[in-house]
Amino acid sequence: MSRQSFNVLFVCTGNQCRSPMAQGILDALLKKKKIPFLRADSAGTYALYGYSPSEEAVALSMEHGVDIARYRSKPISPQLLDESDLILVMGRIHQAAVLQMAPNAVNKVFLIKSFGRDGTDPDAPGEIADPIGGDREEYIRCFEELNREVERVFPLVKKMASQKNSDA
Repeated sequence: MSRQSFNVLFVCTGNQCRSPMAQGILDALLKKKKIPFLRADSAGTYALYGYSPSEEAVALSMEHGVDIARYRSKPISPQLLDESDLILVMGRIHQAAVLQMAPNAVNKVFLIKSFGRDGTDPDAPGEIADPIGGDREEYIRCFEELNREVERVFPLVKKMASQKNSDA
């Protein structure tokens, strides 16, 4: 039985702060846990190809042992959305953009803060604020929030990936 990768796509606006940080956090977790069949990626609803993450995102991520310096921005595309098993977005506007481009993605696109929650959790509502143009404190809050959310959803994502592999 060959293992298929389970593809998680993080989506924000410009693919230069939030989604690369989330991708980097998950990549670091996957490396630490030695999980080869899970793959993280990121894209933006208004991203252009080939831009580096913001200097602040790179520096702050590196301080936490997460290297995103080599990541490059890219826009969402129908193919990328189709190849993704799970799409975790930072805000409702990103969810709407994904669904406009790929209406069939309705069962795999979620606000990262809502994914895996039943809707009664008081911490679940909300979006991950964009730190672009903000001060260091905004980047710190954003990274810490992303780190909490990625670690929170990791067991569920790992379970979904394992199920995909057992079905293959």
